[in-house]
Amino acid sequence: MSEPRVIADPRHPCAGQRGLFATRRWAARRAIGRYEGAVRDYRRVADTSYCVGISADGWRGYCVDGADGGSDMRYVNDYRGVAASPNVRYLTVGGPTPVVVVVTTRPVPAGREFVADYGYEC
Repeated sequence: MSEPRVIADPRHPCAGQRGLFATRRWAARRAIGRYEGAVRDYRRVADTSYCVGISADGWRGYCVDGADGGSDMRYVNDYRGVAASPNVRYLTVGGPTPVVVVVTTRPVPAGREFVADYGYEC
C-alpha cells in the first residue's frame, strides 16, 4: 500500500507539497498502482506538472494527465535532491488503450518516499 503525505522536511525540493510514501515494504519489480487521468495531446496541455508520457506505438506525443481525475500515483516526485537514484519507474502496458503503471525498481522499505526519474533536471 501507499499513501500521499505532505512533505515536512524543509530540505526536500517539494517541501510543503505532497509525496507518495510506502506504507509497507515493497519488493523489486512490483506494480504499486496505475497512473490515472485524462489522456491528452502533450502539446495541448497548459500545465504538464502531472503529465506522464505514453510510450506505446501510435500514442507518441500523448500523456496521461494526473491533474484531471488522477490517482495517488501523481504524487510520485522526481528523485533529484531526495535520493541517489529512483526507486520506481513508469511502465506503459500496451493494448488498444495503453495503461501507465508505476513499478518498483528495487526493494522499498515502509515509510520511504516513492521517487522516479522525470527525465530532466527540475
